[in-house]
Amino acid sequence: MRFLSLFAGIGGLDLGLERAGWHCVGQVEIEPFALAVLEKHWPNVRRWSDVREITAADVVGSVGRPDAIVGGFPCQPWSVAGQQRGADDPRHLWPEYYRLICGLRPRWVIGENVPGLLPRGADAVLADLEAAGYACWPVVLGADDVGAPHRRDRVFFVAMLANANSTRREEQCGTVAVGAKQLASQCGSSSWSLWPARPGQPQHPWEEPRAVEPEVGGANDGVPRRLAGWRTGALRGLGNAVVPQVAEAIGRAVLAVDTRLSTCEP
Repeated sequence: MRFLSLFAGIGGLDLGLERAGWHCVGQVEIEPFALAVLEKHWPNVRRWSDVREITAADVVGSVGRPDAIVGGFPCQPWSVAGQQRGADDPRHLWPEYYRLICGLRPRWVIGENVPGLLPRGADAVLADLEAAGYACWPVVLGADDVGAPHRRDRVFFVAMLANANSTRREEQCGTVAVGAKQLASQCGSSSWSLWPARPGQPQHPWEEPRAVEPEVGGANDGVPRRLAGWRTGALRGLGNAVVPQVAEAIGRAVLAVDTRLSTCEP
């Protein structure tokens, strides 16, 4: 499954999908710190910086037509931590995501956002995908679903390019959602990941000793401003990142359905 990653951030979604057997062929990210992270860990992947400037022709000419487009379009317009201006927010970039979907027509689309999108903007996203010929299904998964000691709920829009047998495709999208939930629960009790002990529990032998504050803070602690800036970028990147184990569960569920369909349909 060759995929193009939009709004790639520090690559949490990409890492999880690659663990599931997918292959990243392109990334789009504008933040300097996140770009530096991507360049270090995906040195051979084609990158673009501004989603508003990239075209479908650019992608096809550089990496070919991807099997999937994935990415977490900016959550600020919908997050309860912000003003929730929705489509009136200049950071509302779903239309750019949708433009590339229509231009590239991948078999699969995985969009990610905060649950605050569900009551305000989800209908528009689902309507756009259906208008473009996709069967789609939203699923909410959080870090705690894969055994992590925190929640970090996110909504994922799993969409499959429909054909004449669109009813079956819609059923299969639902199968992906159910399968991702099941795989996530297995991840929490398997060797996929080892999470730090939850608050109040004894620490594991491999954990670093807990501290009330980090050893190095920011500029107020005497850290040069250029390093403090990198730390700020790192915190922002971590705050926006998709938990890789959640992405892996979704990626495995999609692959299972995609393989089944490819062997059953002409």
